[in-house]
Amino acid sequence: MADRYSYVPFIGLFICVVWGGWELVKRGSEWNLHLSPQASPLRRGEGSTSATVVALKIPPRFLTKIIASTVGLLAISAGALATRNQLEYWRTGETLFRHCIEVTTNNFIAYNNVGAILVNQGKYDEALPFYSESMRINPRFADTVMNIGTLLAIRGDGTNAVAYLQQAVKLAPKSAECHGKLALALAQQGRIQEAVSSYRESLRLKADQVTACNNLAWILATNPDAQVRNGAEAVLWAEHACELTQFQHPMLIGTLAAAYAEAGRPSEAVLMAEKAITLASASGETQLADRNRELKELYRAGKPYHEALKQW
Repeated sequence: MADRYSYVPFIGLFICVVWGGWELVKRGSEWNLHLSPQASPLRRGEGSTSATVVALKIPPRFLTKIIASTVGLLAISAGALATRNQLEYWRTGETLFRHCIEVTTNNFIAYNNVGAILVNQGKYDEALPFYSESMRINPRFADTVMNIGTLLAIRGDGTNAVAYLQQAVKLAPKSAECHGKLALALAQQGRIQEAVSSYRESLRLKADQVTACNNLAWILATNPDAQVRNGAEAVLWAEHACELTQFQHPMLIGTLAAAYAEAGRPSEAVLMAEKAITLASASGETQLADRNRELKELYRAGKPYHEALKQW
């Protein structure tokens, strides 16, 4: 299950084996090697019943070293071979957790991890059976329920995605990630008020989430519904996202510009838009730079940017 954690607990056992083995070897104070009459090269004739028994005395200290060195080399060789075989399983996360599935039973964590790796590779159809098996084994494992919901959202099944993510939140009400994934799925379904509530709860549990800060700030600054917009709160979260990234991400700075505009701070909005243009141009994000140029003119005229009303 977790062989990589065994090194420290085994230190005591290693000491017992190594020092204990050394003491056992040293106790042989003298070794006699006897050649049997049949094997003796010193026999005096084929039919002779007499035999010469040769006793070879080997210095105990020398023999001890030979035995200890041989055993040590054998142990190292065995360890090297075992390590070589084990490294095949540790080549990638996928090979590791697939091996976990092979050598354990009902390992819902391993099934979940293989599914997550496949999703990261864009292999959505392959990932779903692993998630499903993980959930079959342990239907109360919030990570798998959340991952299924996220995968369904990626595949465009928003209704079922929200249902799974709501279940994940029930299973792990203190998980900022579950609340954040639910907020994103709700926003994609046009359930903005619920999305805002979920983002706020996610950030209450863990404030230093760049994506959640940015997404909530954008909604609060640009949503077409005046009852949703909140310029002051948008500035709070947008500034925090930029601080977390040292004001180096043009998209986040563009969100901050929109938040300043909604909060009635057009001059600061223009400055942030210009900064976003500079960073986006430097990193080759031409579309983002062009978009911020358009918005800068809007802010310069003292107007905030509001998204068009969508028909869900």
